[in-house]
Amino acid sequence: MRANWNYPTSVRAGAGRIAGGELTEACAEFGMRAPLLVTYPGLAQLSMATNMVADCARRAL
Repeated sequence: MRANWNYPTSVRAGAGRIAGGELTEACAEFGMRAPLLVTYPGLAQLSMATNMVADCARRAL
């Protein structure tokens, strides 16, 4: 399942959305050059978080 929710802020959820480049597209849409990822040590070690950071670095945000 993929979904977008836009109230009060935009939330995008669903499988494959990081790999598809949607994170960096969303950052570019809002003019973000240095997005802040807030997490905790357990989540930071999961592939979901490491993939987000790697995708941003690869696309030179």
